[in-house]
Amino acid sequence: MRLYALTALAFSLSSLCAAPVRAEGDGRFVQPASVQESEAAQHLVQARALIASGHHLEGIAEQTRAIEINPLDAIAHRERAKAWHMKQRFELAIADYNRALQLAPRDPDSFFGRAISLHASGNPAAAIEDYSRAAMLRPDWSDPYRMRGHALIAQGQYVRAIAEFKRGLDQDPKDIANLIGLGYARLYMGELPVAADNFIRALRLSDDVRAMLFLYIVRARQGVDGKVELTRYADRVRRKTWPYPVLSLYLGTAEPDAVLAQARTEVEQCEAHYYMGQWLAAKGQRAEALASMTQALKRCPKTNIEYEAAAAAARGGI
Repeated sequence: MRLYALTALAFSLSSLCAAPVRAEGDGRFVQPASVQESEAAQHLVQARALIASGHHLEGIAEQTRAIEINPLDAIAHRERAKAWHMKQRFELAIADYNRALQLAPRDPDSFFGRAISLHASGNPAAAIEDYSRAAMLRPDWSDPYRMRGHALIAQGQYVRAIAEFKRGLDQDPKDIANLIGLGYARLYMGELPVAADNFIRALRLSDDVRAMLFLYIVRARQGVDGKVELTRYADRVRRKTWPYPVLSLYLGTAEPDAVLAQARTEVEQCEAHYYMGQWLAAKGQRAEALASMTQALKRCPKTNIEYEAAAAAARGGI
């Protein structure tokens, strides 16, 4: 089972509708009103298919054609912004979100998307403002509260972050990511029993590997051998794909080099180095743990919980 990726939620292509392309001021889709808009819509459909198959630059080219045909299309600008973000071209993503919001100034998706790009580019203060606007425009949406919580953690404001995760859970009590964020904030405030309870609550809802790993980290800090508990949870994981190799490391059935060898993408390498750092710290190998955290910081997107956790560990000397 894969880790719950914060940025994957923000940029899910399932949110992109198939045909309508114009947007009202609040970002609502409406049907094309002209032949030109219909032609632009066809380019967007092609772009979605290309991006879904991993051909981001080709998809961006189709989105650009749609914008050239209909430059007042807020949705096309928003979709191209998401594609630029996927390519880690955050400045271009932010520019497209800016234009989308000029055209549809009450669109919560564009505020949320711009916040993610600002956050990823290392500007959590500006991101917090946009997360707040998204939450104001769509108050029953749990994602802006969660991501505002993570941006506050990036500023070291754990108490305020906890309040945001709780607000997100008020909107959706089964939001696994908010529960994990809440548990993580409690962990780094030293509230270990409460943190453990948050991760256990998450695991009652889903066999989330990240929750398992963080629960094990809590147990290590409590001075408890969490291997039996972790084994019980790991046995519930059906798909042994990434990040299962990290569980194997914690369970003693895999070596660090083998785990790193199975981390294919930069994000997976980020995760591998962070959780390996925690594993080394639990074994008392502080220098090696700090070196692993440094490697995680080089690879992790700034919106990932592992980036925040590695930064906190490095600041605190593990």
